[in-house]
Amino acid sequence: EPLVALFSAIVIDATGAILTIIKSYQYPATEPLLAWILTMFGGIFAIFAVGNLNLVLLVFPIYTFLGNLLIIVSIKLGQRKMMLRA
Repeated sequence: EPLVALFSAIVIDATGAILTIIKSYQYPATEPLLAWILTMFGGIFAIFAVGNLNLVLLVFPIYTFLGNLLIIVSIKLGQRKMMLRA
């Protein structure tokens, strides 16, 4: 079943994303911000590339956009935390 595979892939990837969010907040200098920004834009472009409003086709690009946005926010918050400590 395609939906089971899709949601399984998202759950597995989200597990890694959660760990990356935690790490990027604690050690923001270890994550390349530009790479996450470009990947987030890839998610945006993929959303617009879907020809119609088909939830099955939109779920992974939306997840990609949101997941990368959260990582970017955690990097920026981690950088801010480091600046306030200095």
